[in-house]
Amino acid sequence: MVAIRARETLRWLGPVPIWGRPTAAGLRIEDRPQAGQPAILRFDHDEFMDEYLATLNSEPERLGEWLAQPETWRAPMAAPRKAAREVKEGSAVTFLMNKTRRLTEELSIARRTARGRGINLRPLKAGFKPGREPDAASLAVADEALLPLKLFQSTHKRHYLVTASLISNEAGLPDCEPDIRRREQVGFVIRRLLPPPGGADAALKDWDEYAFVPGARGDCWHRLGAHHAPCTRTLVANEETLPLFPVTFQNSCRGERRLHTGVIPVSRREAWMGAAIEGELPADGAVAAAPSGGSSLASLLFQNNVVAPWRLLLEQAEFKKNAAAQVFPNFGSDASDDSVTAADRRRLLRTSRDEIQTGSWYVLLDFAKFLEKYLPDIWLALADVNQRPALADDEQALVELLRATRLGRDLASAIVTRPFWYWAGEPGWSVMPQPEPRRYSPLHVKWTLAEALLAARAAEAGLEAVETMFTRYTDSGELAAIDTQWPDFLFPLADPEFSAPLPAVPDTELAGLTALEQAQTVVDGLARLIEALLPVEAETAVDSVPAGDAREGWFVVRCVYQRPSCGPLFPALVSEPTQRFQLAPFFDPDAPARPVRI
Repeated sequence: MVAIRARETLRWLGPVPIWGRPTAAGLRIEDRPQAGQPAILRFDHDEFMDEYLATLNSEPERLGEWLAQPETWRAPMAAPRKAAREVKEGSAVTFLMNKTRRLTEELSIARRTARGRGINLRPLKAGFKPGREPDAASLAVADEALLPLKLFQSTHKRHYLVTASLISNEAGLPDCEPDIRRREQVGFVIRRLLPPPGGADAALKDWDEYAFVPGARGDCWHRLGAHHAPCTRTLVANEETLPLFPVTFQNSCRGERRLHTGVIPVSRREAWMGAAIEGELPADGAVAAAPSGGSSLASLLFQNNVVAPWRLLLEQAEFKKNAAAQVFPNFGSDASDDSVTAADRRRLLRTSRDEIQTGSWYVLLDFAKFLEKYLPDIWLALADVNQRPALADDEQALVELLRATRLGRDLASAIVTRPFWYWAGEPGWSVMPQPEPRRYSPLHVKWTLAEALLAARAAEAGLEAVETMFTRYTDSGELAAIDTQWPDFLFPLADPEFSAPLPAVPDTELAGLTALEQAQTVVDGLARLIEALLPVEAETAVDSVPAGDAREGWFVVRCVYQRPSCGPLFPALVSEPTQRFQLAPFFDPDAPARPVRI
């Protein structure tokens, strides 16, 4: 009886400074669903830990102002005001007067913020006592449905903390302090949400929850069950647990409280997104063998070596475009004058295009090697070999599609080192001196995707051996010496200013998508055409673990309290999930830009 009662008296709650209110009868927790969930706090500078500790030491009740809200670089989340410097009050009367003044100012700010965002305060007042206005935490919850919450990386000048309180259901709701001598510890786990089997169109709230388990043979996501099922309140064997550290503070009644905090490593997004997906776990916790019928190895190779890097190049170009738009208001216009701003703009474009062209060469090389190995008939047709087998209709359609994917004249004129008209626009151009080697004039441009694939395959030796960066210009805009091992042709797969050369994939729905989403959808459509032409592989060559959807990932965080020395009667105590969120990649078009100071 004692053991069962002790197990049931502990629970995870949201941060007490946000949802707890001291009363004459003790601590009172707001009767709201968010009060039982760990909270995610957002900070927009690298000294976030100092600000977090200073807020807890001086004004812990203001912690709700840091609750993470959906934001983009166009509409960033409003930064809370700096915590006031702690001043020792001379008496209790002075303390109460200062507290009343501070709370009055906070309510005024909350009202102005709500009016500025167009938030209706009446529905929010229902969960509060009459006459009480919603605080910053309520405003964060109200904004949650307007835009998906996306966590950005530290390179975007964003840092995120997960916070929660571990309390005991006794009088006053005291904090539970883990006993280190008995190997008790607290931490948090990252859980991923994926559509249920056979329910790709299911609503996000009906998705399944997966636990991340690293292993010697590769990391895997293990299916637990429905997102809000009781089975998700358990800890999987060998599941990765990230650390939480305790922070003590004094509440408004001068009572000492404890808050558990952890840093969310958003930079690990690629490792989490790239982990394999396994089947549902059986009751005994052993990993069940997933049924066969997953993606073939050739399909996975094409996705990893061609599709994913191509999509990243498109994201990089969009990121450069958005970042430049903040610095140069007329970025998309023709800035041909000699002003300092125009020179900076041209230098940014030159650097971005050299980086994108470097990545494009390697994507084209992997694309060409894939066709040569897995679709040799199509490769021979692209190479225009006389003795080649006859192609089927769908294979011939792919060949024509690659040949019809052309580089735009505007983009070609922008990437060359000399104007297009100088070489090919005037009559008698053939009598002009031939362009200098490695200068990348219009004569070095490959106009179709098929030509670029053949040229990349021929340049494999140089691409694999080169060890220098591809930089065509110096900082002053002069032509720089280029390693001769770099390819002698140009064909970028993305560009920050002009449209990228994309195939006209049939039956591709692009309505309602942004320019970046349209381009990435076309690349995915090309991948489907190629995967449909792949030969059927043997059963042993088929991967039985379906790959995760790398385009969009939804995650939640759960806090965990482990007591390994207490035996099976005291399993790990797992909290409710946080609000659902996405993890932004490094080149995210919505990411804020970190200012560069030289």
